[in-house]
Amino acid sequence: METLLSALESDKPPLARRLTRLLIPSYFPTKVPVAQACNRCIALIKRSPHAGARFCEWAMMEGAPLYSLLELVKFFVAQLISLNGLDVEGREGIFLALSKLCHSLANEKELKTLLGTLLTRETLKSLLANATTSALRTSIVQLVSLMTPKDVPELFEYCSHLVMNSANDSLTPLDCNEARAVHSLMLAWGGFNDLINALIQILIQVAPRTSDSMIHLSSSTGKSLKRTRSQSKGSKSPWTNSMNKKCNSARGKKISSVSEGEQSIKNLISAIRAAWHVDNLLEMEETRNALLAHECIPVLVSVLRNTADSIMHNNLDFQVSDYLKVSPIRAYTGLTIHLTLSKRSGKKVASNSTSEEQLVSLLHDDILWCMPSLISLISGKTQKRP
Repeated sequence: METLLSALESDKPPLARRLTRLLIPSYFPTKVPVAQACNRCIALIKRSPHAGARFCEWAMMEGAPLYSLLELVKFFVAQLISLNGLDVEGREGIFLALSKLCHSLANEKELKTLLGTLLTRETLKSLLANATTSALRTSIVQLVSLMTPKDVPELFEYCSHLVMNSANDSLTPLDCNEARAVHSLMLAWGGFNDLINALIQILIQVAPRTSDSMIHLSSSTGKSLKRTRSQSKGSKSPWTNSMNKKCNSARGKKISSVSEGEQSIKNLISAIRAAWHVDNLLEMEETRNALLAHECIPVLVSVLRNTADSIMHNNLDFQVSDYLKVSPIRAYTGLTIHLTLSKRSGKKVASNSTSEEQLVSLLHDDILWCMPSLISLISGKTQKRP
C-alpha cells in the first residue's frame, strides 16, 4: 500500500488516474453510507496528505458519484471548521484535498454553481480564520479563485494585507506560493489594477537620487503617474478601499518624532516589499502577461529603478535579509528583460512603454554602473532564492 500511495503522490496524471481507480473501492466506496466513505477518504489523507489530495483530484474522472463527492466537500468543510482531532499537517492535507476536489468539480458548469452555494461567505470566513499557515492560506486562495466574486470583505482584507506586509525577513517557497496565489486571485477577480497601483504608490515613496546618471525612462512616465493616481481615486473595484487603506498604512504617515532618516528607511523597506511582489508577478505566465500589458509599466520600471539605485548607493542601515534586499534589483532587471523580449517576439505590451532600444541601453548602463556596489552588497552573503 505504501508503494501505491507513493506512486499516486508523485507519478504523472495517467498513472495517478489508474491508481485512483484502483483505490476508490477502499477509500471512497459506493457500497457503504456516504458518511463512512468520507471517513475513509479522511483516513487516506491523514495517512498520506499529498496522495490523498491527488486521489480527490481524479476521483470524479474515475467514476466516483457526483452526489457523493459534493457530500465529501461538505464533510471536508465541516472538519476544517471544527478542527476536531486535526493537527496542522492534517489540516493542510484536507485543505489541499478540498482545493483539488473543487477544481475538479468546477469543470462542470452545474457543479460549479452548486459549489458556490456550499462555499458561502460565512464558510469562507471560517476557513480563512482557521488557516494559520502559509500552505493553508494558499489552498484557500486557490480554492476561491475558481468561484465567482463574492461579498467577502475578510478575503479582500487578507489579500490586501498580504500584498502590503507579507515580505518578511525569513522567506520560504511557501511565502512565494501564497503571494502568487493571491496575485492570480486578484487578476481573476478584477483586482489587478488595484494591485499594480498600490505597489507603485509604495515604490514611489523612495525619492530618486539627485544624480546626472539617473535619467527619466520616458516622457510618458509623468503622464502615466498622474493616470495611476486618478485611477486609484476613481476605481470602483471592491478591492479599492481595502488596498488603499493597507497602502496608506504601509507607506506610513510622517510623524514629528520620527527623523527624516528613519522615515527614509521605513519607506525603503516598504518599497523593497513591493518590489518582492513585482518579482513574484513575473514568475507566473498569467500575471506576467497582465503586468507587461499594463499601461503603468513606464512608471513601474522607473520607480523600481529608483529603488534599486537607493539600495546600492544610499548606504542606509536597516535589517532586511539579503534575498529580500536585492528584490528591487531582480524586479527591475527582470521586468526590463521581459519587456524587451516581449517587444521582440511581438507579444502584447503596454503601448506607451519605453522603446526597446532605450530599455536595453538603460539596463546596460545601470548594470555597469552598479556592479561594484552590487558586488559589495552581496559579498560573502549569499542566500538561496525560494
